[in-house]
Amino acid sequence: MRPGFVLEVDERTPPLLVHQGDGVLLERFPLGTRVVYPPQPRPGVEDVDAAIAAALAAPVGSEPLAALLRPGMRLVIAVADPAVPAPRMRRPDVRGRILEQVLTAAAAAGVDEVSLIVASGLHRRLSAREMERLVGERVFRSFWPSALVCHDAEDAANLVEVGQSAAGEPVAVARVVAQADLVVSVEVVQAAGVGGPAGLAAGVSSYASLRAVHSVAAAMTAAAWAGWTRCR
Repeated sequence: MRPGFVLEVDERTPPLLVHQGDGVLLERFPLGTRVVYPPQPRPGVEDVDAAIAAALAAPVGSEPLAALLRPGMRLVIAVADPAVPAPRMRRPDVRGRILEQVLTAAAAAGVDEVSLIVASGLHRRLSAREMERLVGERVFRSFWPSALVCHDAEDAANLVEVGQSAAGEPVAVARVVAQADLVVSVEVVQAAGVGGPAGLAAGVSSYASLRAVHSVAAAMTAAAWAGWTRCR
C-alpha cells in the first residue's frame, strides 16, 4: 500500500483535485502550499451484505439485534443524513442496505410498529428524492410519508422534553424517539469522534437543546479546549 506523504506546491505542480460539495474540481494552489495525501485506503469489503449481517449478529458491546426485538414493541430506526459534503455514494447507499436487514429482522421477530426518522439535527430537511436515495427505493415506497420522516428541530408538536442538562439546559428530542422501546441508529462514520450516541442525540434533538452546544460561543470553547489538550 502507498504510504501517506506531504506535497509542497511549486511552479511545476499541476492543478489538484479537491472536493467541492458532493462533487470535485481541479484547483491551483499558491506556491508553498503543503498538501497532505493520506495512505491508500484499505481494501473494500467484498460482500457488504454479509458484513452487515455479521455485525448485526455479533455487535460490539451489545446483544445481537434479534435478541433485542420482540412482538408488540415500538421500534424506531434513526438514519443519519449525509451531512458531510462528499461525492455521492454509489447506489445502493449502504445505509439503505443496513435498513433492509434491520427491517427484515424486525419482521421476523413480529415487530409491527416501526418508524423511520432521518436524524438531521439542525441541517435542512431532505427532499423526497434525497430521502429515496438515502434509504433505498423499496424502503422509501413502504414507509414514506407516514412512517418515514425527516426530523424538524423546531416542530414543537413532535418534540418532547425528557429532562435537563447539568447546566439547566432543556433536553428535548423527537417524540417518536422518546416513546420508542428500542432505537436503532444507522449511520456512516466519516470522521474520528463523529457519530455514536452523541451524534444520535444531536440528530433528533430540539433547537433549544442544540443551541447550547452549536452556538459560536460553544464552538470557540471547543476549539480552545482542543488547542489546550494538544499543548499538554
